[in-house]
Amino acid sequence: MFYLATAVLLTKDLNFSKHKAVVAAFGRHFVKTNIFDHKFHKYPVESFEQRQIGDYEPLEEITKKIAEKSIGMAVEFLDAAKRVFC
Repeated sequence: MFYLATAVLLTKDLNFSKHKAVVAAFGRHFVKTNIFDHKFHKYPVESFEQRQIGDYEPLEEITKKIAEKSIGMAVEFLDAAKRVFC
């Protein structure tokens, strides 16, 4: 979702490398302007938190259910981007 949000921002000649900057700019330029639903601002934040847990919290488990939820959010986000830009 980070790379999808990055690609969406490039449509406005905006480019950021940090996750927080990408999410903030996406929210400012595409969610607050109602181009994308508000939930698509929350999706990359939630998935990034899960990734951080998976990478840096060895005692916490990312379950199959959590992974499937993140994949579902990514597919939904991609489908929304296709509707906006295709």
